[in-house]
Amino acid sequence: MSSKFRISKLKITLLAALFITPLQGRAESSQTIVTNDTITVAGSETQTVIITRPSDNAVHPALLFIGGMGCYSVNFNSTKIDSYEKIINTAANMGLVTIRVEKTGIGGGVGTPCEQQGFYRELLGYFAAMDSLKKYPFIDAKNILVFGHSIGGVIAPYIAAKYPVKSVAVIGSLGEKWYDYELTNTKRQSVLAGETPQQVASYMTYQTLIFQELLLKKRTPADILQQYPDAGPYMESPVHYSYLQELTDLDVAAALKNSSSKYTVFYGSSDYIGSQESALVPFVKTVNANRPVPVQLKKLQDIDHFFMDAKTQQESFNTKHGDGSPLQLQKSFYVELSKWISESIR
Repeated sequence: MSSKFRISKLKITLLAALFITPLQGRAESSQTIVTNDTITVAGSETQTVIITRPSDNAVHPALLFIGGMGCYSVNFNSTKIDSYEKIINTAANMGLVTIRVEKTGIGGGVGTPCEQQGFYRELLGYFAAMDSLKKYPFIDAKNILVFGHSIGGVIAPYIAAKYPVKSVAVIGSLGEKWYDYELTNTKRQSVLAGETPQQVASYMTYQTLIFQELLLKKRTPADILQQYPDAGPYMESPVHYSYLQELTDLDVAAALKNSSSKYTVFYGSSDYIGSQESALVPFVKTVNANRPVPVQLKKLQDIDHFFMDAKTQQESFNTKHGDGSPLQLQKSFYVELSKWISESIR
């Protein structure tokens, strides 16, 4: 089957991490100690855990940070500060221990290459990191927070369901079944790309067919290409196809219901990648119907998926303001982050 849509023009972005570099130089405190540790995962594989802590001998609250989809290092060694590093610095400067987990096969890890891992394998890495925290005398086990961005917001509820974390916050994440998200996200981005209604309809007809084969029927891309030779661009992803297939089977709402942690779902008004308000509102309502501690839903104005100051989704998609000026880091997000941390560790 062939599509008349100009498949080379549209590149769909999923719940991925895109590192940005809005600030020059580092803002790390001289009172912070950085430690790399090794955890064992899935029997014989290893991953690297990066921990920052205040240099005193006191016990401190801790923040586990979980980033977006894709294969990249969370060991910030650039001369520039990106959005993720600023999240870590914000927590560290408030006196928290911070924890990051390198992706599989990255940062000295041994085992499954990141490009071949599934969602459940990634989740196991975070479980192993949580299990390792009890050996650190400087971490207050009753004051552990989790912050997830993008796909990190899908991982976070499974951690909260398994471990007694005090508070969780996510942003730019999922509020619907993955298959539904893939379709609505693809259509939204095709409209933002300026395609005509006819082009969008044509594209979505074929894309829906391929998603059904890949995500619902669990066929391999190689198998699908045998039947649909031009389906390659419709299956492009920053992760292995099995990762997406496993996401399709998840019930994030059920995981949320199985935890009693304080939980905040942030979403940016100009985020065109994460689940939208129309999905998040009923999602949170469904979860709260059977959850002793209600999930809080909070909209952040003029913040996009990458923590930039876009006023609209179109500005975010174009990576510039309407007047052509470049987007800048949205500083109000870090104010909200600091407020959430302060309220969580009281």
